[in-house]
Order: sequence, then C-alpha cells, then structure tokens
Amino acid sequence: MYSSKDKLHHRWHALLLAIACVASFAVFCQAQESSQSFSISFSSGELLLPCVYRGIPYLHGDSWKVDECTTCDCDNATVTCVIESCPPAFCAEPVKPDGECCFLCPYNVKAKKVLPEITSTNTIAEGGDNSVSLNVPIKFQEAMDTTGVSGEDLWILSAWASSTPDGRGTKYGFDRNVLDDNQMDQYYKKKEKFNFAPINFEFSDPMAECEDMKYICVRIDRGDNPVAKANLDFQFSGYPDESVLTGCTASPECIGIVAQEMDWTIEPVETVIPGEQTTVSLDNYITFRENNPLLSGDGLWRMGLFGSRNEQGTGDRFSYVSQTLNRPQQGTTLNPDAPLEFQAVETDFEMGSIGCNEYGYICVEFTGAENPIPNFFFRVEDAVDASKEANTLTSCREQECLSNVWAESLDWDLTPTDRVLPGQETGVSIDSTVIFEDDNREVAGTGLWKKGLFGSRNPDGSGERFNYREQILDRPQQGITLERDSGMLDVPEATTTFEIGTVGCNDFGYVCVEFTGGDDPDPLYYFRVVGSANAYPEENTLVTCKEQECLARAIFTDLDVDLGDQELVENKNNFLNVDLSGITADDSTNVIGDELWKVSAYASQNPEGSGTKVGLVDQILDPFTAANDLNEGENLPMEDVDFDFDMTGLRCEDVPYLCFDLDKNPDASVNFYYESRPNEAATTTCVDFRDRCKGATAIDVEWDFDIGDAPFEDPAPLTIDADVLFEPDSPNVDGDGLWQLGVFAAKNPEGSGPRKDELTQILDPLDESTPLDEGGPLNLDDVEFPFPINEVGCGEYNFLCVEFKKGEAPSPEFKFETQGEGDTIISCKEQPCRGALLLLLNSILLNLFLL
Repeated sequence: MYSSKDKLHHRWHALLLAIACVASFAVFCQAQESSQSFSISFSSGELLLPCVYRGIPYLHGDSWKVDECTTCDCDNATVTCVIESCPPAFCAEPVKPDGECCFLCPYNVKAKKVLPEITSTNTIAEGGDNSVSLNVPIKFQEAMDTTGVSGEDLWILSAWASSTPDGRGTKYGFDRNVLDDNQMDQYYKKKEKFNFAPINFEFSDPMAECEDMKYICVRIDRGDNPVAKANLDFQFSGYPDESVLTGCTASPECIGIVAQEMDWTIEPVETVIPGEQTTVSLDNYITFRENNPLLSGDGLWRMGLFGSRNEQGTGDRFSYVSQTLNRPQQGTTLNPDAPLEFQAVETDFEMGSIGCNEYGYICVEFTGAENPIPNFFFRVEDAVDASKEANTLTSCREQECLSNVWAESLDWDLTPTDRVLPGQETGVSIDSTVIFEDDNREVAGTGLWKKGLFGSRNPDGSGERFNYREQILDRPQQGITLERDSGMLDVPEATTTFEIGTVGCNDFGYVCVEFTGGDDPDPLYYFRVVGSANAYPEENTLVTCKEQECLARAIFTDLDVDLGDQELVENKNNFLNVDLSGITADDSTNVIGDELWKVSAYASQNPEGSGTKVGLVDQILDPFTAANDLNEGENLPMEDVDFDFDMTGLRCEDVPYLCFDLDKNPDASVNFYYESRPNEAATTTCVDFRDRCKGATAIDVEWDFDIGDAPFEDPAPLTIDADVLFEPDSPNVDGDGLWQLGVFAAKNPEGSGPRKDELTQILDPLDESTPLDEGGPLNLDDVEFPFPINEVGCGEYNFLCVEFKKGEAPSPEFKFETQGEGDTIISCKEQPCRGALLLLLNSILLNLFLL
C-alpha cells in the first residue's frame, strides 16, 4: 500500500510527463514550420523518461526517420530532430534517387591534366623486359557543372612507351589497364587532390629501339562498366578536349647494345686426334651498331663453340662448349663506337672429328650473358623477336676432315641361290667392287665397311626402300683391308636373303646396292665419296641400282571353261558349278601366295564378252581356289568352283552368253607380273546359253467346272476352277496380261482338229495378271463365262477342252515353255449330251400337262 506522500509523489510525476508531452508537440510543430532542428527536455530526478512523437511513444535512446530529409532520436524525454538541408543542383535535369533527400546531378568529371612521374631508378633496355614504377597525379576541371564521383570500376589507366612527347604514333609495350582493383574504384572528391600510386608498368617489345621508347605515356579513361553511387550516370571527358587525357614523361636511361657481325679464327694448340678433345685458341672480333654506348661490368658476354651439320648452325650440336670465356674475359668493356675484341680464348674442343663425320662445320656463337651486371639486353641487328636464340650471333665455317678416304664408284653382280618366289625371301649372292682415288691411304682393322641391299622405285635409289638389308657383310668381309694406293676394294660373295622375286613385279623396279664406311670402325677413319657436298653419311654412301625384270610371271594365253549341261532359269538365283583352267605361256613362272586370282562371271549379248556385263559376279573363286599355286611349266587349275548367278529381274533374252574373265586379284598377298597374251581377250571365255536358258515351264492343267441355269437354247454360264502345274524350278512371274485361258469343243480327246464355239480368252484382266510363285501351281479359280455346253456330247464334238498359254502381250515379257511340243497346254474332258436329256424331260412334262 502506498502512503499519502508516495501517492502525491507519483501524481506529481504523471502531471509533469503530460505537460512535457504537450510542450514537445508544440515545439515540434513550430520547428516543422521553420525547417529547423528542435529539442525539448524535462528532467525529474534520475528517472530516464520516454518520448512521445506524433502520438507514438519512443524509449530513451530510440532513433527514427520521419521522412527522407528528417531523422529524430529520444534522449530522456527529449526529442531531437535533424532536417537535412539540400545544396543547389547545378545541372539542367537533376535527379532525385529513391531514398535520397536532395535532388542530385549525374556525375560529370572532366580531367584537364595527367602528370605521370617515374619513381623507379632502374634503366630500360632495347628488346628486353622492362619495368617502370609510376606516380600519376591527375588534375580535374572544377567548374559549377562538374562533380566528384564514387563507386566501383570507375577508371582504367593505359600505359605505353612512345617516341613522341604527346604519346602519338606507335604504342610500344601497350598495356590497356595498369590499375589494380582498388585503384579502379578510387573515389574522387571535388577540389581534393587525386593521384594513382604506385603504378607498376611492365613492358617488352622486341622491335623497339631506344629512340622508340623516349617517353613513358599514360591515358586515363572511364572504366568499361562503371557503377557509380546511387546508380547515377557517370560522364567522363577531357577539358578542353580528349588530348589532355594523355600525359607523358621522359623515360629512364635506355641502353641499346646491338651487335651486327663477327669475324673469328680458330687454331689447335696441340696435335689433333679424331674422337678426342683438343685444346684450341679462338680469336673473335665483334662489331656493333654505330653510336653504341659504353658498357662495363661483370658477366657481360657469352661465347660458345660447336660442330654443326650445316652452315647455318641449326640442328644438333657436336661437342658443344656453351661458354669459352673465363671470368675476366666475360667482363671485357665495350667502348663507345668501338668493336669488341677477344684474343687467344682457349678451350677444349673435339676439332679432329669436325669435317670427318656428318658435322662438317665449326660454329662460334656470341651473345649477352644470362645475368649481366649491369643488366642490359643484347640484341642482334634485324632480330625477329626478343628470344635469346634470335639475339645470338652465329657464324659457321666448313672444316676439312683430317682422316678421309675418298671413294669414286661401285659395281656389283647379284645371283639368286634358291627358287625365286614372289613375296618370299630368296637366297642371293652379291659380288662387288669399290673404286677409290689412286692415292688412297691404307685402311686396315675391324668393322671398316658396310654394304646394304634394297629395292627402289628410282634408278638412283632415292625414296622409299623395299626389303632393306642394311648390312650384308659378315665380320671377315667388314675387315677386308684397303691397300695403300691400290684404288680398288673387292668384296666377293656377300650372301643374304632378299625378295628378289618381288622387286620388278611391283612399283619397286630397281635392285640397289649401297656401300659406305662401317658404323664404328677401329681404328677410326672417315669414308667420303668424291663430289659429296658435305660430310653427311647419306651424302657419303655409294649407291648403284640396276633395273630388275619381274621373276614371278603369270602369263596366260587362254581360259578353258566347262559348265557341263547346266541350264539357267530366268528371274531367279541360279546355283552353278564350273571347272576352269588358265592356259599358260612357256615363259610363265612360279607364283605362290594368297588371293592371287580373280575370276568374274557375267552375261553378255556378245559371244566374245564385250559390251555391258549383265549380272556381274566380280569374284566366283573362294579364298582356297584363289590361292592356287601357279607352277612353272603348268597350267592353273581352278576346278569344282561353285557360285551363284543371280538372274532375278533378268530374262533369258538378257543372257545369251555366260562369260568368264580371269585376272590378277588386286588384293593378292604378293606382287607378280600378270599378262593376257596376245591381249586381254585371251582370258575371256563365253558359253552359249541361248538354248540353255529356261523360263516358266508348264506341265499340265487340272480343271473342273460347274454349269449354271439358262434356257435350253441359250449358252449356259460355266464356272471353271483351273490349277496349272509348273516344273518346280520355274521362276516367279509377276506383271500384267500374263496368261491366256481358252475353251472350245473338240472331236478328239487331245483337242486336235477343228474347234467349235471356241473362246480364246475367258480370263478377265485381274485373272490374266495372277502372279506365279516360284515352282507353281498357278491357281485360276471361279472363272465365269457363257458357253453352249448343252451342244457338247450330242454330236461329233463330244469333248470340252481348255487351253492354257502365255498372254498375248505380257508386261514384262517373260519366257514360257511347256514340257510337250508347242507353247500351249490343252486338257479335254468328254461330256454327256445334256441337250437330249432336256428334250426328253420337256416332252414328258408336256404330256403330263396335256393329260
């Protein structure tokens, strides 16, 4: 329970709070009218009182936004509000972004001066990789219509080296943007200093000389996709024009060392021995471009020495010495406008081998060292790029060998020692003679010589080598001594195996023998060929080739064909069996291999097989028969050959002659010479099939009929069901107007003699076109037609006959035969006299009616 004093105290506080709220509201209204901040406070001891603003209570310490321009907070019943005042917007169309109090102008920044400053102390070099540190202050135009700018990706700063103080012309080492991410976002506040630092500009241009890099230039531009604060538009330009966006400053000192050529000599200082290192002395004289600067320091130069196969010094390097200079020589000073000289540079080098092997040139190379002090870039005049290879002087000179033996020519004879077969290696023996210069030195030892054997397409042995035998000499033959001043070396009876039966039968028409020095002679010497252009092994090998006649020859004068009494049936696949024999000429030899022969079969309109080849079967031989051996002095047997000759779609008239061609199989596993003598027609044989080709062969007609009702005097309606029987091998027949079925009365049971009431065709167009399936029968059912059947059997004509034959104009045409004579089948059946029975029946009925 509260005391009276306590109650009074609380009531007093409530009254004060109410008065404070009313007063606050009045003061706020007055402040709103004057656009000023306002506050009102009321304190009552240590109690922290809340605030009421526009009827909304706020606790002590609360802060709230009234609108885009006004922010208030509560401090112990005191409401304090701040109203933002807006500066004027000096632009034609100010913009008020969402959430902003004031109207703003789009960002408009104009640069009026770019002042790059070099802060690094290093030099730059022609053609080298250069690095320059920069400080780039930028001055902006500060007018009423310009602004600052903040955001992201605002700037790009490009840099390059130039020959002009305004940066125009070729831009050497151009880098489109040298700013880092922070610098690209750098904030510019109007009237404050703006500077990009540090900037690291690295550049290299192999074609740039010092005159091209007199200035380092930069250009400032707006970023490619800037995002300015509040997403306002950001306009950037130069004042008074775009040229002020570029600024240049003088480059650091540039060092240009450009070598032009060198002249050198080399001498051995001790006895030269092939295959061993020899101490040599090298003098070199290097000239540089005019006005070269002074260059002194340590580790400046590198001079190499090596043997090469060519005058350019490219390719493999023999006995390579990469650095022949000692430390003092590497620091030799280059004086202005003076050459660089090196005297008596000594090193170990295998000079005795150069010119004696395939490396016929001594080469000297000169360039700058890898890590010179001071750093500089060594250039070669007219270098195509900045690589070390392109900026190295190389000079080569031909070196004469000190241990050469000069050969002039080679002659040889080859004799087969086994049966010669194509595609198989045959034993051969080769005698050869090598002619040397008359004053030749003696060569004695082991592994001295090498003799090879191969087939070639070309008379000089160039190009691809067939069945190559690189070394056919045995160990004693490799060590035959060449006597001093003898001028000749005989190497008899070198034996090996070789496809002598193939060379000459294919496109390798030459047999070639090569002769040269051994791969590793002991003692070392060098085999050279008189007139060779260099010391390459391929240039110092004697090669002699001789045209080779094909020793594997299949020569045929005729082709025997035996088909027996086999027949063909049109419009179906025919299985045939044939015996063949290729008749050979006297000079035909052995041919052994796989897939050797090809026999094709086809139909022709001509007895010699000329013209169009109808139903061509390209190969009727099975792999076994196609691989039959052809032996010298014998014919080629190809017996009991089964094959299919497909006449589907073909008629007998398309196949008057069945022909066979014998030829060389293009897929033969071996190469051999093939000839049809006296011409290609000699191996074409045709068999006459004009009387041995069959079509649809009818055997008999089985038929029956029904008689319909009709007046006695009128023809009665007949319905015939007929089955025409054919030989089982009769082919399919399909088309229009194929068949003809007639009916007549005859005196004789075989249908001969005069015919009465004949109907030559009782089939309608649909029945005429009834297809014949292979082997038949042909079913002709429910064939209706009128016929005076009552007259048959009542006189001389007692037989009803049907006649079946091929239609008059079938489409397509086909061959039709019968087993008997003639081209029709007649079947007759004796008939009773139906007319007399009807008369008797009618008479009986009439009498009954009269009674």
